[in-house]
Amino acid sequence: MSLKQVSTTAAISLVAGLTTATVGLTGSAARADSAAALPLSHYSHMLVDAAHRHIFFSQGAGSTGIVVTDLAGTPVATIEGERGATGLALSGDGATLYAALADGDAVAAIDTATLTESTRYPTGTGSAPASVAVADGKVWYGYKADGSEGIGSVDPSATDPAATPQPSMSYWSTAPLLATGGGVLAAEEPQQSLSHVATFDVSSGTASAKADTLVHGGTATGFQVTGDGATVLLAGPQQLAAHAYRTADLAASAPSGYRPARQGVDVRRQAE
Repeated sequence: MSLKQVSTTAAISLVAGLTTATVGLTGSAARADSAAALPLSHYSHMLVDAAHRHIFFSQGAGSTGIVVTDLAGTPVATIEGERGATGLALSGDGATLYAALADGDAVAAIDTATLTESTRYPTGTGSAPASVAVADGKVWYGYKADGSEGIGSVDPSATDPAATPQPSMSYWSTAPLLATGGGVLAAEEPQQSLSHVATFDVSSGTASAKADTLVHGGTATGFQVTGDGATVLLAGPQQLAAHAYRTADLAASAPSGYRPARQGVDVRRQAE
């Protein structure tokens, strides 16, 4: 999908609307009344770094750079050489931006102060990592590779850090979308009108399975775990509201969903 303009207001609204995962913008969302022209060929993922007053935009497969703007939407830099940058995540201290490089078969670590890449973790030929999340100092990534799709991890604090597949973390038919919160890692992939979701306790640094099942959701465009690790929120174009599930067993939470306001700026409770 080609995208020439993105409304800064809409972009910040997306963050408030739980869309830190891969999101596509079309129609009026891409051309609002107050629009700032951005040098984007495509749009894949957006992440706000409030501490450094930056917004990062990745452009997905076929792209070569991550676009950086200030909080007003004015472009300030393009981080070049990030081939196929897709999923984005910040380290716990905000000092590092991690980017899943779908065309680079790696996870890149970028210094958020200098906006330059500091290191790169190869994930294997043809692995095409598409998502990335950070929990308790460890970096998790979702990848796909000829029938061995799954989740891998990197410990940047290790003496010799390396990206390592974790084949025991459920079965996936495509690179899963990842989210973390409160020591919990959640993963999702679409299954027609449903979503395959699994949750893991990663507070110890080693993943321990909590739940794994199909839930309502379809193709997720918004996927997050709450800060306390108790609830996973999933939004998809097939759904009128973001659905809420307990991470412990993936049963419907209470309230069961959140409906965005008309302008997409706030998220309101959906009656059960």
